[in-house]
Amino acid sequence: MGTYTLLEAVRTHQVRYHHISTDEVYGDLDLDDPARFTETTAYNPSSPYSSTKAGSDLLVRAWVRSFGVAATISNCSNNYGPYQHIEKFIPRQITNVLTGVRPKLYGDGRNIRDWIHVDDHNDAVWTIIDRGQIGETYLIGADGEVDNRTVVETILELLDHPTDAFDFVTDRPGHDRRYAIDSTRLRTELGWQPTYLDFRAGIAATIDWYRTNTDWWQPTKNAVEQKSPPPNASSADTTPVRVVAGSQGRRIRWIIDRGQIGETYLIGADGEVDNRTVVETILELLDHPTDAFDFVTDRPGHDRRYAIDSTRLRTELGWQPTYLDFRAGIAATIDWYRTNTDWWQPTKNAVEQKYATTERVIG
Repeated sequence: MGTYTLLEAVRTHQVRYHHISTDEVYGDLDLDDPARFTETTAYNPSSPYSSTKAGSDLLVRAWVRSFGVAATISNCSNNYGPYQHIEKFIPRQITNVLTGVRPKLYGDGRNIRDWIHVDDHNDAVWTIIDRGQIGETYLIGADGEVDNRTVVETILELLDHPTDAFDFVTDRPGHDRRYAIDSTRLRTELGWQPTYLDFRAGIAATIDWYRTNTDWWQPTKNAVEQKSPPPNASSADTTPVRVVAGSQGRRIRWIIDRGQIGETYLIGADGEVDNRTVVETILELLDHPTDAFDFVTDRPGHDRRYAIDSTRLRTELGWQPTYLDFRAGIAATIDWYRTNTDWWQPTKNAVEQKYATTERVIG
């Protein structure tokens, strides 16, 4: 709702908008995978947080295409630096050590994040606002891949503590293994470069800031640490979930009965038909001239073509469509609406009045 509200305000007042997002929308990478996220990496969020962020990114893209909103998007890697809330990983570990509490490390500590100083992030955002191309996405990163254990050990060393003075705790459910940003586009097209390239020096400066600004974070420290710990990874919700894309009925039942937990299946019946042919078929079956229709102004952002490849559903689960004759299916659908006017007639006028405000006959 927040992104929607902002987009509608921007649309109303016709002002420039920049949407700041996260690299978490791309899911995670294997620890030994040489790949890094780019602007063309497919979205694959793995947590409720990253899923909502991915949804907000898509809203921005839709408002750019459908309504011409002047917006850009950036997806940034993990930030560190001054004024970061102490529930976040680096300030939490720093303030733990400063208050005599042993740092906590989830799982095996090998999870990798691509760290960037907050000042570099801010500078990159302003670069995009000033020079970025409307409707485009830019990834922000500073080549700062470091695993969580190394981060904790660096903090301990810089604070003159033994580097093994930390505790392993149960891992978070769905804890992504590795994020890595390829910010080539931002650097080559817009000329941006990060300033904080020495991660150890950046952590040292961050430690100094938290050491000299205890009045800023200390009042909330106890509340953060007393907050309920995350559930044990082994007790995470294991409710079976299957994602279904397509229509209802027998096809969905087929997936519920035979589908693999956690998997997605596309449902389609090879029924590609253009809208004009659909209208002409309906008119013909209702004994009207096939040219008895009007062209109206197009909808903003009207998608040109959808097409489903349902090979996986058919080969893995053995499903096959029954209604292969589109014309016969339309004829049966017409008969249903003809004999069920009580179901649709009460809402027909309201629907047509809504369309009347946006549709204008051409020619």
